[in-house]
Amino acid sequence: CLKLPMRAPAAPPVIIFLLIAVIIMITARLFCWSSGPSSVMPRKITQQHVMISAMRQQISNKESLLLQFLRNCRVETKDLCIVGGYLLEHFGIRHSPDIDFIVPKDKRQLVGDTPAPIDLNKDWHPNIDDDEIIHNENYHTILPCGLKICTIEVLEEQKKMTKRPHDVSDLKLMSL
Repeated sequence: CLKLPMRAPAAPPVIIFLLIAVIIMITARLFCWSSGPSSVMPRKITQQHVMISAMRQQISNKESLLLQFLRNCRVETKDLCIVGGYLLEHFGIRHSPDIDFIVPKDKRQLVGDTPAPIDLNKDWHPNIDDDEIIHNENYHTILPCGLKICTIEVLEEQKKMTKRPHDVSDLKLMSL
């Protein structure tokens, strides 16, 4: 009886395709990152990059603090909206020392005292009820962490109506 050598089974086409795709992605990254202005990574890390990175870290720290505070108060993220200057920090317009938020009127008793840098606001917008801002999708968007944040249009309208000194300077920054 003649024994023929066993051949290894051929790799399925999907695996071959995936391997080729991975090789192409790795090669593209190696060459793109070291080539001129169209590269994904900046060739030189500037002070601005460092500041933006630090600001993003502060943002995530404030969001984490707020999320932890909400868990302790037993308030769900669906029942809250971030308002005020934190939105400007989120867009990189200016630093905000705190993170202001609103909750529906029937949830305010759950919140109690807030630790710095977290501030509960009540009746924040002169013309739009807090509950409406929280529950109407036209007045807020959702951050990657799951928290709602008011739209820039709602913030701008609120600042135009309240006209406190820092609101006036924020409006100038927002128009740049």
